[in-house]
Amino acid sequence: MTEFKINKFITLKLEKGKTNIYINGVLFNQCKYILTRKKISELQNLLEIESVDELTENLDHSLENIEPQFLDIPVETQFWVHCSNLQVWAENNYDTRLLHSNLAFPLLKKLTESGDPNSKKVFKEEIAKRLEKGIVSTIIFLFYEGYEYFLDKEEINMIMHDKSSTLFENLIKYLSHQDRDEALVEVILDFLDELEIDVTLKAKIIKLLKTEDENVLIELIIRDLIGYLENKDLEMLINDARSKLKENLIEILNPKNLENNFKRKNFLVNFLRNLIEFFENLNKVIDVVKLINEMPEEHKKNLCQYLLHNLRGYFYYNKSLIDFIFYLYKALELDKLKEIEFEKKRDKFILYYL
Repeated sequence: MTEFKINKFITLKLEKGKTNIYINGVLFNQCKYILTRKKISELQNLLEIESVDELTENLDHSLENIEPQFLDIPVETQFWVHCSNLQVWAENNYDTRLLHSNLAFPLLKKLTESGDPNSKKVFKEEIAKRLEKGIVSTIIFLFYEGYEYFLDKEEINMIMHDKSSTLFENLIKYLSHQDRDEALVEVILDFLDELEIDVTLKAKIIKLLKTEDENVLIELIIRDLIGYLENKDLEMLINDARSKLKENLIEILNPKNLENNFKRKNFLVNFLRNLIEFFENLNKVIDVVKLINEMPEEHKKNLCQYLLHNLRGYFYYNKSLIDFIFYLYKALELDKLKEIEFEKKRDKFILYYL
């Protein structure tokens, strides 16, 4: 049996063709295989990569589930590669960027529990560092495994309100994913509910509205995070030619997108309630009717029909939904109606549907 001792706490053993890690003599985990068969020319951006997590997103995972004995890499070579990786990791003060997160953090946690003084010093620091500037997959792993609970509220607030931190943006982006884990969503929402929105976080919200797609906009509206912005912020976003806010608003009002995004009616109602409040602020900045008029004609008509069909039972409880639909009607008939005629027709409309 081949064996290699990293330090007082970590030993690797090659057993039955597999590399195993032992902590204080107790089997911890089997090493994962991080493989690549890319040419050097295809890895020219390697120096720009911040962590192994980021590197593995660009690797060839087709070899990952193959048994070691069936690879054309000798098991002894694989063993010594793992030994080298863990030795470098230990010599660099357990820097979690040097190993994949699903190995680095459980291993660091186990070392801390086993009394390793070096791991005790860096455990919380490594969690904070990776939450602050890790990629989305790393952050989601840490939340999924509950590592954020090792930090207190003050430490979390320092990360979230740091201008250079990407934690807030990455959490919002994850919430906007279609394939998100709903159980994890609840954990993240509880986490976000504890936040105090300050100038730094407002700037992050503005940046997301300016640069990200309509799914992120939907998430910011649903979580009522747009409500923290001032009229001057909205005006800047609408008038900035580089901002995606205007086109994203038009895109999410496409009835097909509404139907795909909001399968449950109560979810659609909550979204529209926040959207209407947003429009009320937006209307102080731009003419919402003109914005709606930029939608394709067919989309406007279909949107009216879609909302009337799906939300009729909710009108009694939320009359502002009527106002929102009437924005659309006014946009459709703007060239035919004078303002007084519009108001009369609106009253009849409300009486009929309520």
